[in-house]
Amino acid sequence: RRLARGGSTITMQLIRNLYLDNSKTFSRKMEEIILTWIIEDQLHVPKDKILELYFNRIEMGPALYGIKNAAMFYFNKRVEDLTLLDSLVLSYIIPRPKFFLPALISQSQILKKNLKLHLKKYALIMSQRELITKDEFKKIQYTIQFSKTLGKLEL
Repeated sequence: RRLARGGSTITMQLIRNLYLDNSKTFSRKMEEIILTWIIEDQLHVPKDKILELYFNRIEMGPALYGIKNAAMFYFNKRVEDLTLLDSLVLSYIIPRPKFFLPALISQSQILKKNLKLHLKKYALIMSQRELITKDEFKKIQYTIQFSKTLGKLEL
């Protein structure tokens, strides 16, 4: 009987980020559902366009928005220059943007454990779906080199 975290599609999250506030009310959730229905079913906005918009607006850290800005901040790289490992790290940040940077700075043991599990899990899925080769999967390193200001993280 309360609104909990989770359960929103990417389109719903995009709608909330673009047009609505983060209040956890029934009326805000209904607005989100209606706007999502309009965008997906009435306007037929392609899923790849929705994903592109989402990745350009998503929070990636304190006052840090979008994959492009995150790539530059965390790795001092352009998006097209990110490695597989860099990309997997960025995918780890998405559900927890406010917690990642402080954990990285403090070299949190919990971060190290959870990030390593994340890297292994999603690299394995990518390998099984043949999005990466078995060789690429085997070569994944568990030492992450961030930008000079953020340093290195040994998992």
